[in-house]
Amino acid sequence: MISILGVDGSGKSHLAAQIQGQKGHKVRVLRATDYHLSPLAEVSDLSWMLSALSNTADERKSYELKGISLFLKMMLFTKARKNLLSNCPSTFEITERHPVIDFMVYSPFYQTMMQTECLSQELFFALKNDNTFDSLWGYFDAEVKEKVGVSFKDLPQFLIALSRQSQAWDQNTFYTLEALFDCPLPKAVIYINIPSQEHQDRFSQRKSLQELHERRKVLQNLHSRYVKILDFLCSGIEVHFHASFDDTCIFISKHGTSNS
Repeated sequence: MISILGVDGSGKSHLAAQIQGQKGHKVRVLRATDYHLSPLAEVSDLSWMLSALSNTADERKSYELKGISLFLKMMLFTKARKNLLSNCPSTFEITERHPVIDFMVYSPFYQTMMQTECLSQELFFALKNDNTFDSLWGYFDAEVKEKVGVSFKDLPQFLIALSRQSQAWDQNTFYTLEALFDCPLPKAVIYINIPSQEHQDRFSQRKSLQELHERRKVLQNLHSRYVKILDFLCSGIEVHFHASFDDTCIFISKHGTSNS
């Protein structure tokens, strides 16, 4: 597994599409967290629902709900990946994002911004009464609740505690997160770094609704965390800082494998 990482607006999807379009290699790409854009991932309905949940969080400016939506998207990563592995043979496996690393990057921001340790009754019942999210409750009860040990409403409390625990950056942290997401660390990482102003320019062109973390100062902090974490992991993971498409293709050819 080679994971393409970078803050929002850095061009992960564009780079993945470029790699997938290259001749000579069969490339399987998992579009995390927009799994519905990977047709063979077979989790399209859940992916659409979690995107709607994330949009609701942005509209209501609820950091608690946004943290929940991002976490549940990452919990769907392995389910989507396993379906893609079985349905799409390839020479190289590319994923946009990685649940363990991205949780470590994004969770401290949402931990500090959450006002309460549980979702408000008002918002919870609004979600329960919206048939957009009907499949959410079955998915949560069947595949998430036993792992986290709390109800949906109490997920912010769980995420705050897990985020604090994850700041230790020791081997136990990685064991805990790899077990939680049922996903090993990637064999290699491609990190995209572009100027913060370019992020903002891309956001203004891409969509009208800005996610709660898509602000210049926040993105700069997220970038700093990515760099620190990748520096910490570089003894065990091949890390490549994307500068040109050609050098990235050379890196993939050297380090890509189909099912690792």
